[in-house]
This record gives sequence, structure tokens and C-alpha cells, in this order.
Amino acid sequence: MWNVLFDNRFKREYKKLDKSLQKKVNDVIKDLADSRDPRQLGLHKTARYNCIHAYEIGRRYRILYDIDNNNLTITFLSVGTHKIY
Repeated sequence: MWNVLFDNRFKREYKKLDKSLQKKVNDVIKDLADSRDPRQLGLHKTARYNCIHAYEIGRRYRILYDIDNNNLTITFLSVGTHKIY
């Protein structure tokens, strides 16, 4: 099981989401933390977000996260629509 950390930006954006979307985000966080390899569940981003992974929630929202293999830690960086990224 992976350790989970939340960036301050993620916390602010999460609070702005409606309750139903927060539930979906919570489910994704649990899935990633319980997975054997969270890289396989998300998409590897390039260019501006090099070494960051994205998990798509529907067509409109996504979660950006970083993985530290040495400490088995997932840091959730941001959550929101594609427009703000």
C-alpha cells in the first residue's frame, strides 16, 4: 500500500468540488493507494508536466499526481477541469 500526501493546491481545489465529484476523487485516491503500481492506472504526462501522471475522471476532470518509488508515496498535486491545466 502506498502512502498518500496532498499538496496545498490539491486541498484548495478539492474543497471547491461538489460532493458527488469529491466522492469520485476519494474512490480514485483509494484505488491508486491500494494498487500495486499507480503508474499503470494513470497517463504519463510530458512537456509542461514532465514526470507527472494524470488520472481522468470522466471527460472533464482529472487528478494530477507524482510518484516517489523510493518512499512508496503518491503526492496528489491538483484536481480540476482540463481548462485550468
